[in-house]
Amino acid sequence: MFSIRSQICACSVCALALLILAFGFRPALSQAASGKADQIRDADQAWMRVFAAKDLEKSLAACAPDAAVLAPNAPIATGREQISHLFQGFFAVPALQISWHPTQVDVARSGEIGYSTGVYEMHFTDAAGKPAADTGKYLTVWKRASDGKWQVVRDIFNSDLPAGH
Repeated sequence: MFSIRSQICACSVCALALLILAFGFRPALSQAASGKADQIRDADQAWMRVFAAKDLEKSLAACAPDAAVLAPNAPIATGREQISHLFQGFFAVPALQISWHPTQVDVARSGEIGYSTGVYEMHFTDAAGKPAADTGKYLTVWKRASDGKWQVVRDIFNSDLPAGH
């Protein structure tokens, strides 16, 4: 028969062993997740560059075939055809200059889906012909395609400016 003291000691050793097993592999997982987060960050910035260049074909190629873009004051654009119309509207804005950068990127444990969230800034000429600017935030959901590339599956953004500006 074991004493209570020896049972507590045995339970403590087992708990410690479980903690070591559970967290001992964490750095390797973190490195893998970090590498995928870097890939998403790179994909996010590559998309920004082709969008800022008003390259419709490459901007659409960054999106999955069933992607959806949730732009403010507009219906959801689902699929590349609707997204193409939405992007063409953006590209037609006079003197449009846009940039964005992620402030946070994360990847699911599965490594198949992740997100980037950050801030954007754009300058353009308004309907009255005056220079205008907008800043805001965005959230983009990325999915790893069968070829290993990250594609946009959902994108939403909105302005930091008060309504009516």
